[in-house]
Amino acid sequence: MPTFVQKPKTCENVVWDDNTAQPGEYQVYVHHYKKHKKRRTKDPTKFKVIINNVGELLEFDGKVSHGDPIKLVAQFDVPTSEQRQSRIDAIRAEMEILSSNRTQSDGQSAGEDDSED
Repeated sequence: MPTFVQKPKTCENVVWDDNTAQPGEYQVYVHHYKKHKKRRTKDPTKFKVIINNVGELLEFDGKVSHGDPIKLVAQFDVPTSEQRQSRIDAIRAEMEILSSNRTQSDGQSAGEDDSED
């Protein structure tokens, strides 16, 4: 079940606990629900949608005005839990390789510095 978190400045986050989102196609819509008269707001209102789908980052920017129809911003597929776990394992393996290469390169640089003295 997704958790909706609302923050100041009309920021909303929809977050699923690890590996609990149901696989399938998801759509993200933006709706300019209400224009607040007391706040100094101007139309069109800018929005940004950031999706992290098992390490694949998607970002969408746009503008909506009060009275506009609901706007489809993004569509994406959530993989099955097996596919997600496979992606996570691949990302972890890649991170280990990068970390190991960095450590080796740092060690060689330190060794080169010592030999020059």
